[in-house]
Amino acid sequence: MSEQQQLLTQGLVNTREASRQLAQCDDALIRSVLETLAERTLAAEADILAANRSDLSRMPESDPKYDRLLLNPQRLEDIASDLRSVAALDSPVGEVLEERKLDNGLQLTKLRVPMGVIAVIFESRPNVTFDVFALCLKTLNACVLKGSSDAHDTNRVVVELIHGVLKDFDIDPAVVLLAPPQRQYLSDILTATDYIDLAIPR
Repeated sequence: MSEQQQLLTQGLVNTREASRQLAQCDDALIRSVLETLAERTLAAEADILAANRSDLSRMPESDPKYDRLLLNPQRLEDIASDLRSVAALDSPVGEVLEERKLDNGLQLTKLRVPMGVIAVIFESRPNVTFDVFALCLKTLNACVLKGSSDAHDTNRVVVELIHGVLKDFDIDPAVVLLAPPQRQYLSDILTATDYIDLAIPR
């Protein structure tokens, strides 16, 4: 096992452990995290766009993925708006789906609960980094982000921003793991069934 694979495995272990703490968080805290992230995303515009320009410098403008990769002030405004929208949603966690009483008097209740750790594999859209984190956090799921090499500089800066916000709210930042972008590590993620409950290719 290479050093990078060892780091990935340890990261997955940490994310699995952090997911248990996250599952205990209340929705008021989650709303505050997402609203704060929206504010700090706009405040960090210069850093995010600088990282994005670094990614864009490696891609010709004629590439169809160029526009998907591109961030600008308006797109960051849209991302912040989306974060606030997710924050305002009612939490699905704890929603009662079904209740019934058996003949023997036993009461059965079916509830929505977090899955645990969700991995999402996506290409050159750094806005997806925000989207996945927000939706996973709202549902109290930890996430493993497997973006492409095209957007790695941007994703790295975004995840660092997310980690900073989580720390400020005493949530273990390991609930978000940015996996190595190289394709060779995709199989490590897809076979990590001890740590990942669901993998979604986007």
